[in-house]
Amino acid sequence: MGAPASLIPPAVWAKWTGKPCFFPFYHAVGEPADLPHIRPLYRPRSVRRFREDLDFFLTHFEPLSLEMLAEVLRRERVLRRPAFFLSFDDGLREVYD
Repeated sequence: MGAPASLIPPAVWAKWTGKPCFFPFYHAVGEPADLPHIRPLYRPRSVRRFREDLDFFLTHFEPLSLEMLAEVLRRERVLRRPAFFLSFDDGLREVYD
């Protein structure tokens, strides 16, 4: 999350956007020196920044599992507060390991 996004309380963000669920996704987490094959493509999120992101998400949002997200989409679950579903979107070996 960038600094401007962190200035807006999640409940206000959800009300303004009409979106009660946030979908952060990552390509890779690690130090650039440890991921030389990724460096030419994009800058990976450092472990420290990823932990900071998780702390922020867990403080301000309800985490959803895939099953919980499916229930929300089928309207079988009502979100009581803004929620998030975390994913990694690359088919990299690091994601599997």
